[in-house]
Amino acid sequence: SPPQENPFDNDPNAKWNQPAEEYKAAENELITIDVTELQTLNPGEEVSDQVIDTFRKILMKQSSRIFVAEIYMMETLMYKTPMGDDLAAKSYPKNLTEVYDMIVMPYNYDGKHWVCFTINFKEKTLYVFDSASTDLKEEIKTIKNFVKDKFKTNLKTKYLKGFEKQDNDYDCGVYVMEYIRRLLKGETQEGITNKMIRACRKKFKELLKKRANDLASKKNYSQEKLDQIVKQKEAAEKRALEELNKRPRAKTPPPPPIKTKPKKTTKKIYTK
Repeated sequence: SPPQENPFDNDPNAKWNQPAEEYKAAENELITIDVTELQTLNPGEEVSDQVIDTFRKILMKQSSRIFVAEIYMMETLMYKTPMGDDLAAKSYPKNLTEVYDMIVMPYNYDGKHWVCFTINFKEKTLYVFDSASTDLKEEIKTIKNFVKDKFKTNLKTKYLKGFEKQDNDYDCGVYVMEYIRRLLKGETQEGITNKMIRACRKKFKELLKKRANDLASKKNYSQEKLDQIVKQKEAAEKRALEELNKRPRAKTPPPPPIKTKPKKTTKKIYTK
């Protein structure tokens, strides 16, 4: 196959270095994010739930046939109860299969590793995107049962390939973000490299700063300002904890003595 174009090179005319035309549809949408959450896109950090969910909201404006579910959808499915299924069903439109061709579900496996599941209703296929090698048998089984029950459709499973696996234990969230971005643009995951993912951190952080927080505050925070805000937040939390520790604590009364029944003694009878 021919070598793929690297959009993260130093060429100022490269696609990725051009204005973010693909995100213009979301400019008038009021989407906010805590600026301290943006720090999780710094090198070596694990991306937070809020970052991925805000990213999802912005990109949702780019495709009319792909629905990107809220991150809690997979979590509720994994309850494996009728209540969990009902909660998951509330996270997508009732006429889902009439309006959308696919539903995309980012999922934080065991609270430590981001993966992404894509249900393609036309192809009746569940696509699994995993930047590591995670045992997702239970999750796959749960999704298939849910789709069979709610949509009367049997899914086959396909693991997506053609990209570099992550070479650390913290880039999985950025991998999922880049996979979703490509999917909504009609591109594949093929050709994603660790180098690209590291460049994505900076690009996605700039996107969220400009398209999310700025929509509410009309401010473009510099890195220095973000560092200052984080320090102020940490200092405020530290002061609050110190104040809490200074408060006199109510003395806990000692537990009542345990009443024990006297042991019955039995006399031994000796016989000659």
